[in-house]
Amino acid sequence: MEQSSSDATESNQVSLGYDIIYYLLAECVNEPGTILNFCRASKRCYELYIRILYRHNVLYGGCSALPWAAKKGNLGLVRKILEIPYMEEFASTAIWNQALKIAQIKDNVGLAEMLFGVKAVQTLIQNAAAVLAGRRVYLPYEFPPLDDDNHLLLKPMFEAAWKGQQNFIKLYLPYVSVDLHDSQSWTLLHYAVASGHNSLIKLLKEEHNANPDLHHHAYYRPIDLAAQHDHSRTVELLLSYGVDPCYKGTSISIAFLLAVSEGRENVVKLFLKDDRIDPNARNDEIRIGGLIGTPLELAISKGRVGVVRLLLDDARLNPNGRDNRGRPPLVLAATNCLCKSRGEAILDMLLKDKRVDFTARDLDGNNACLAAVKKAYYDRTRMILEAGKIDPNEGDKFGETPAMYAAQHNNRILKLLIEDKRVDLNKKSNSGDTALLRATRMNMTEHVALLLKSRRVNVDQPDNGGNTPMIWACRNWDSVTAALLLKTGSVNLEKKSNIGCTPLMIAVGYAAPSEPYAERIAEMILDTGHDLLDVRYDNGFTLLECAVAQCSEKIVVKLLKTGKVIVTPEAMELCRIDAFKCLLWEYQKRYWRTRRYICL
Repeated sequence: MEQSSSDATESNQVSLGYDIIYYLLAECVNEPGTILNFCRASKRCYELYIRILYRHNVLYGGCSALPWAAKKGNLGLVRKILEIPYMEEFASTAIWNQALKIAQIKDNVGLAEMLFGVKAVQTLIQNAAAVLAGRRVYLPYEFPPLDDDNHLLLKPMFEAAWKGQQNFIKLYLPYVSVDLHDSQSWTLLHYAVASGHNSLIKLLKEEHNANPDLHHHAYYRPIDLAAQHDHSRTVELLLSYGVDPCYKGTSISIAFLLAVSEGRENVVKLFLKDDRIDPNARNDEIRIGGLIGTPLELAISKGRVGVVRLLLDDARLNPNGRDNRGRPPLVLAATNCLCKSRGEAILDMLLKDKRVDFTARDLDGNNACLAAVKKAYYDRTRMILEAGKIDPNEGDKFGETPAMYAAQHNNRILKLLIEDKRVDLNKKSNSGDTALLRATRMNMTEHVALLLKSRRVNVDQPDNGGNTPMIWACRNWDSVTAALLLKTGSVNLEKKSNIGCTPLMIAVGYAAPSEPYAERIAEMILDTGHDLLDVRYDNGFTLLECAVAQCSEKIVVKLLKTGKVIVTPEAMELCRIDAFKCLLWEYQKRYWRTRRYICL
């Protein structure tokens, strides 16, 4: 026994150097007599040499031929290769994996049966399954170490489950657990369910007692995959096995949410018949697949028209539930569907549902009409206005109405709102803005023209700063808007802002040769015959003094020609151009006044 143990130890030590010994004998020792003498030296030397020859034959002969024979389906040749002495001992894991993979791809059960008849293959698969399951594996010294190739031995099994290759799966099941899962926590049942192979599902569950309700971390259960891939019969089969459609005893069904999100109408119908499914259940906790919210929210945001119809047909559904941003479904449908046609179809269904609260707003105070206008959705805004169920004058938390946003951004929607007689175009926001004030302040000339053409706007309505549309046109040097406002003949040019400025004072304050638009506005105001010229700025300066300081010859001449301005000493001293002094001396009619400094 001691000698035997010593021989085994020596054998193990020598076996580590097979390649070196083979090189020495095959390459360095060229004389046949020398090799013969080596083999005749002892029985041990003879056995060593024979094993070296067999190992070389396996690695560079039999192993290289095995994949080729497997691809050709030549089972006779495969059988002969497997009968090569020491094939099991010296063949690498990669070779067995390659052969198994070919058998699975070709669906060659006969080839697979031959491979599974090899003890080494059985052991490798068992060890790979143990490692994948997280168990420690102790291998004999002569057994090849476990590496990534060992896990690949199990890949054909999972691929076979995906393709429904039952006979191939049966070969694996004696050596692995039916509930063994791969790196993404999918078991054989997961793959069979995802691909809809019901016969394989029955085999795994009824003959091998596979667990149909496995929970692996944050991954889908089999029923979730069946719902996601629209396998309604598979869902029925799993439910018949007692699978709970809800997640870990909660009222939330990930399977139902997946079916809703993916638009799987047949599966949704099936789930809605199950009393355990709550169509109003909100998912804010289970972070799987981004399925956050209620089923109705998901269906609207994904544009699943058929699913929305099914949900609305369910009497249990509350069509006024809010998402985590406080948006009711009606507001969500008005703004948050990527597909135009599907979004409009969903909005139309909600507008016709009597259970829907048409006054509902989101956290920012937007109702469906205002939300659609803010998103510049013309057709959805038109649908909402035509339905006549939503107030088009309701503002958001800042009091800003649809008309104000349309006046700033979109003339097509503004036309829609103007045509609707319910729309109050003069309604003010918290800052005092109206639609006309917003359009004027933002230099939206075309929108100003539309509003003025409606004859439903107050051209003198000021904001909280006392600024009228005309004052804003002057402040923005917008001569086109100013001309449109003056053309109405309704502008009160004597109206002052909170800082005491009339439109003319603002225009003159900006008028200069370098600012021709401001000069043009001042000229237009003076051409109307406006005679409130005896006014002063807060710093005490008159209109003439301001025009002189700005070196605006056009405005100085216009003011002097009115005969209603006073040439003050300050105006004379502010002259930086000699021609201005001549004009002022020529039209001087009053006495000099106290000098003041200009400060606009």
